[in-house]
Amino acid sequence: MMHKKLLALIITSALALIAPVAHGEIITLNVPETNWHIRFDAPQLVEKYEVKRPNKYIFSAKAGGFNMSVLVEAPRDQGMRHEDCYNYYWPKTERSPMIAKSTVSATHTPKYYRVEYDTIVQFHHDRMRQHNVDYYFADDGKWVDVHISIMAPTPADEAILKTFDESLSYGK
Repeated sequence: MMHKKLLALIITSALALIAPVAHGEIITLNVPETNWHIRFDAPQLVEKYEVKRPNKYIFSAKAGGFNMSVLVEAPRDQGMRHEDCYNYYWPKTERSPMIAKSTVSATHTPKYYRVEYDTIVQFHHDRMRQHNVDYYFADDGKWVDVHISIMAPTPADEAILKTFDESLSYGK
């Protein structure tokens, strides 16, 4: 019993050290092969990674327990509506057995299709919740999947999600 309490304390302490902060930075990603950008407010991102290839752009970064990735590529199917992008990518994502199906919530706005869900991740002998949001949209001949996640989210992390939602934009 003491071992489990000690392990829980160590995990909680480690997560507190890597927890993202609500204040962040405005990031602007200039999308190669286009004349537009993607902009968002996120916690101070570190370990940034970019891949620029013909017809494909990948950006990923993290800030403590906050992780994100951006995929921009030529359409993989017919259609240039946000819905077309969503209908291609989401069915592939939702096949994951780690997704807690009861947590899936899909909405859409004129800017994007948005899917929010939790995954359950095994961490040693414990199961941890990871909160995820995917934003799917099409613009200027490209399909985009912006993915963010927060490991073991706390109520304070809601501010990070809200800020990201409100700030996500794209265009010229």
